[in-house]
Amino acid sequence: HLLTDIMGKISVEKYSYSDLATEINLNTGGFSYSLAALSDKENDSIYFPKFIIKGKSLINKMPEMFMLLGQITNTSNFNDLNRLKEIIKELKTNWDNTLFSRGHLIASSRVLSYVSPVAKFNEISKFTFYKFILDLENNIESKIDETRDKLTKAVQYIFTKSNLVTSITLDEKYYNNFSVAFSNHYNQ
Repeated sequence: HLLTDIMGKISVEKYSYSDLATEINLNTGGFSYSLAALSDKENDSIYFPKFIIKGKSLINKMPEMFMLLGQITNTSNFNDLNRLKEIIKELKTNWDNTLFSRGHLIASSRVLSYVSPVAKFNEISKFTFYKFILDLENNIESKIDETRDKLTKAVQYIFTKSNLVTSITLDEKYYNNFSVAFSNHYNQ
């Protein structure tokens, strides 16, 4: 779950993290990152964890959107340890400020995690994640190198062509625009 909170907030090959934010705002309607467990339709004890990235843009900005997604998924720079520490501290503060308002979600998620493998996976983004981020923030100096290394490995494992599933919503007459923009970026 940490990766979903860091993606798009660190520097990439072409842009510093502040320039990346500007480019995203100028060329897209934004990106969102999440984890989800999709259960098998025949056996709910079998599930498939997915890292989901949602993006939106105008038709004429699709090439820029795919270029930015490529930069984020393929060239995110986890070596700026000060930036990683900033993001981790910010996450911890956000969780501290919203923990009580999330109480009912955290409790129900925790209870369901005992009876469903999918719910157990999804609970990782709730109280279990809060405990993880609390420990990470409290021990940031001793854990930052390991965190950087694990994030780097996770990106290399997750963002591969074989893991890519694409879904698009647009008027059929613009499908060719999508196909060209997507192919230009992902068929390299």
